[in-house]
Amino acid sequence: MTDTYLKPYALIDDSFIEWQKNFKFFRFVARNHNSAWGEGFFSRILYNPELEEYCVQVVSYYRYQLIPFHINDYHPFFIYYDKKIQPLRLIYDPGHHNSNVAKIEAQTQNLTIIYPWHPFELGKKKFSLPLVPVYRSLHNDVLLRWWLQPGMPQFKLRSKLVDPWHLGLLSNSKMEAGSFRDEITCPVCGKIHLFDRMDFDGKRFSSTFPCCKNTIITAIYDPENMRMSMEINS
Repeated sequence: MTDTYLKPYALIDDSFIEWQKNFKFFRFVARNHNSAWGEGFFSRILYNPELEEYCVQVVSYYRYQLIPFHINDYHPFFIYYDKKIQPLRLIYDPGHHNSNVAKIEAQTQNLTIIYPWHPFELGKKKFSLPLVPVYRSLHNDVLLRWWLQPGMPQFKLRSKLVDPWHLGLLSNSKMEAGSFRDEITCPVCGKIHLFDRMDFDGKRFSSTFPCCKNTIITAIYDPENMRMSMEINS
């Protein structure tokens, strides 16, 4: 379990795109990231040779969320650039790991972190304060440490982190919101299931749940091939 992105994507040096210059960050009631606790904006850059696009993947990490309380709080946003390093679009987490898509029409985009769940709101919210950002690299060892935690502190975003061009990040034909979460579509009824924490047995992540017509689905994320699959029992 060493690769954390799909081929033929390529991992690009962090300094290749100065994405920080395209954003101003604010906080509404939320506090600044605490550098001493390892918090901050963790980022990396992937390149898609087929589309000739770059994606800067950023995860805002807080050591805890206060209401409701839990350890480790992660909220992502992805910034896409063309081959001339012009910003194209932004996909951000407005809460519950849903994904909103926004076209970037200005060279500087405002983004606000909202208390208490730390999601993002596009623009500068009234009465918000400037956020003092802490920037860090999203290295493989960071991702692996986040993913392999047991229980609720686990980083629950897998298949769309290794593939930031996954169509599930966009709204689907049923007009449902896109999501950063892993997903599986039931082959019997067509229902889309989104996942939170998954159990890890040392080889794969899995989650078993009932669906339609007495169908029991086991969703599986294999970290070796970085793909979601399923097993069906009736």
